[in-house]
Amino acid sequence: MSRSFGDSAVHAAGGSSEPEVVEYRVREGGRDGEVEEDMFLILASDGVWDVVDNQEAVKVVGHFIGVSTGGREGGQWDAKEAAIALVRIARKRWKRVSPQMIDDITCIVVNLQVKDKNEEGEGRRFIGSRE
Repeated sequence: MSRSFGDSAVHAAGGSSEPEVVEYRVREGGRDGEVEEDMFLILASDGVWDVVDNQEAVKVVGHFIGVSTGGREGGQWDAKEAAIALVRIARKRWKRVSPQMIDDITCIVVNLQVKDKNEEGEGRRFIGSRE
């Protein structure tokens, strides 16, 4: 487990300030359905993952996408609203499991299907907010 540099209580118990790093190439789908395309990325703190497992989180976001897009492939959906839905589920569960203490709950959902056009009109992906 990796924690902040100043978390001496966790360091005494064997925690580390060294981050865990994993590289993953986002799948953009191939011709004729060769490769399944990644649709979204969920980044969340342990306040979410302690009470919501991976498969449930995927189902929540997937359901949100289906409702928002009417099942249309490539339809637009609001990743922020999907993240809010996950945070609400996590908070409700923390209140039930431990009413005196709720862990930090942070969640970001990134829509990997968003495309933008560059100056030449070619599609490109972007991640993050834009002004």
